[in-house]
Formats: sequence, C-alpha cells, structure tokens
Amino acid sequence: MINSIASSTLALSVAMGFELFRVATHKMEDFKSYIVAQNRRAKRFGSELITYSVVSEKDEQFKVEGPHGEQVTFTINITTVKVSGPRPKINGWELIGVLDHAAVPGTVIMKSIPGQEIPSQYRDSHGNCDHCGHNRARNETFVLKNDNGSYMEVGRTCLQDFLNQGFNTSMFDFAISWHSDMSEELESYSGGKQDYNADKIDVLVYSFASIKMYGFQKSDGNYPTKVHVAQEIFGWNKEPNKEFYDHLKANRPDYEKKAQEAIAWLENQPVNGSEYIYNLQALNSQPGIPERMFGYWVSLASTYNRYLEKQVETAPTTYSSHLGTVGGKITADVTIKSLRSVEGRYGTTDVVGMIDANGNVLTWFSTGAGSRNIEVGNKFRMTGTVKQHTVYNGVNQTLVTRAKLI
Repeated sequence: MINSIASSTLALSVAMGFELFRVATHKMEDFKSYIVAQNRRAKRFGSELITYSVVSEKDEQFKVEGPHGEQVTFTINITTVKVSGPRPKINGWELIGVLDHAAVPGTVIMKSIPGQEIPSQYRDSHGNCDHCGHNRARNETFVLKNDNGSYMEVGRTCLQDFLNQGFNTSMFDFAISWHSDMSEELESYSGGKQDYNADKIDVLVYSFASIKMYGFQKSDGNYPTKVHVAQEIFGWNKEPNKEFYDHLKANRPDYEKKAQEAIAWLENQPVNGSEYIYNLQALNSQPGIPERMFGYWVSLASTYNRYLEKQVETAPTTYSSHLGTVGGKITADVTIKSLRSVEGRYGTTDVVGMIDANGNVLTWFSTGAGSRNIEVGNKFRMTGTVKQHTVYNGVNQTLVTRAKLI
C-alpha cells in the first residue's frame, strides 16, 4: 500500500514541469492566499503573475494505517487546480531541475523542467551543496544553470543565500512550499507519515487493464490513469468497479505476462540521454515502487503499449489498397496494429487499427472493443461491413463497422 495522497501524485509542481495541484478543498483559502502573496512579490519585481483555474472538485475515499497499525478509512473533498506562472531567472541563474534523493533509496531521481536537461553527471549526486560545501543527507537538491553555461547544485536552505536576499522565487518558491502539503494533510489523519511500496507487477497489471478499458488518461485529465489504478489497487473507491474487476479477473494471466515483458523490455533499453528511461530503470532496481513515484511507474504501461504499436507499424502499409465495396461484407486475416480510445458526445469509442497479410490497413470504430480480448499484435479473422474508403497520411484505409474478430 502507498501513502494515500502522495506528494508527487497530488501536489505536482509547475517548476518541475507539471501544472496540476490537488488540494484538500478545506485548504483552498490557504492555497488562494499563498498565490496572492506570491503575486505581490511578483509585481514588486516586475515578474509574470501566477494564475490558476479549478479543474474539478470531488470526494475521494482514502485508507491509511493508524498509529496502532489499524486501518483508518476517511473521505476528503479534493479540488484539482491548474496553475501556471513564470520560471524565475535570478542574477543569470535559472532553475533547470530537481534531484530527488528520497523517493528511491540509494538512487537519484532526476526531474528536468521541460525544455531543459539535467547533465548526466548528476545521476551520481550525493546531495552535496556547491554553495555551502556541506555534505549531509538531503531529500532534494536543485540544479541551476548560469548564462555562461556553468551549473550549480544547491540545497534548499542555501537557495536564498546563494541567489541573494530578496530574489523573486514566484512559481519556484510556490512549488517548493506546496510540494509536501498534501502528505502533511494525510499525516493528520494517519497519526504520522507512512512509507509504502506498491508491487511492480501488480501496478503494471492494473495499468494495462485500465488502459485497455478506458484508454490512457494523462495527469491533466479529469480521471488520470495513475489515480484510477491507485484507487483500484488500494480500495479507495466507495464502491468497487465491478466491470473493471470482472475484466481484470478474466485477463489477469495475460496482463501479468505482458507486465513481465514490459519490465524485460525496460531492462534492455539504453539510457543514453533519456532521463525518463534512467528514472524507470532506477525504480525497477527497487523491490517495490515508492509512493512518490507511483505515477511514473504507471506510465511504463503506456510507453510499452506505444512500443508494441510501433513494432506493428513497421509492416509495409505504403501499398495499402481499399478492400471490398462500401456497404458490402468482407473477411480478412488481420493483425491488431493499434488501440486507442476517443471520448465523444455519446461516450467512449475504441479505435482499432488492423493490417492484413498484404499490408492493407483497416480501421474499426467500436463502442465495445476495449472490453474484449484484444491486444496490439494479436491475430484474428475479421468479418465486417465496409463503411467507407478513406486516405490518411497518404495511406489507403478501409473503415469497417459491425466487425467480429474470431
């Protein structure tokens, strides 16, 4: 079990490349007051103001371990807000990322700001501060880059001293200050901070199942995949999702095999300059997934799905021909090329991409394919009705309806 409201999941900072904060609704006045105070500082220094908008507000149920080991269940009303603001640059120094020394014991997790890249030598950081020179245990340090191309690693308490008194931190200060607020909120219920790990295979199994049924939902969506997976694994929902659990029960062996394949794929990926692969491999070296990195590991399922889709896409499609006649029936031996979900006025539609042995491309828009036993790379005999002949990116495609896969 992981901490019910992990700071990295529910207090994501713009300074680290994210835009969403999930705040206990009864703390929203504190949230607003903090933004007002930061904007006063921003005006004083002529900086861009921080803005925010409410994305959603809903009750969420959580379970934590109490001070005597008992399970405590409670409900918190959570407001999700989208925050944007400037990335500060002070005296020629700009924040380019954060080194997390606490999420994965013995390993540095690197979090670069979009458009920036933390140099690879910081993967071996021990949390030293280049400003004060003190070598001590730190949860996180901050990598700064100067206009002259030099870098500095600075501890939290040294930032103001290093950048001089009175500097405008704006979103940087906002992100640091709110980084752990939701974890502290949980501690008031649980009697103290709990450190939980989630099983690596289990998280991927639930992730693949969630993506199959509902598509991959990003962090800025109304119901991110990482939140759904956490709620299902740890029983945070008020009522179990029977449809999801029925699907999971019927397909769990396949998902476990796919999870093992995804981890094997990850282990064989060269890190090179990929911060994302480096962080995933660091997580994989641990016996379980630390609470603060739960969403990161969930994303591996989506990444591996995209890899499988690209493998299928290598099949020749340039010479794709239209099949059958519009309104007529066709039968073809196909390989599933891609799977994705699209939200529309009438609910979720699953878009199933297929290719036959001759490289002909077919597409099926279905409202039920996501709940069937369909995976990228699976082979079927497909029968259906030709709905339309189209051309997409220069490739002929046959759109089918009322399809059946055998």
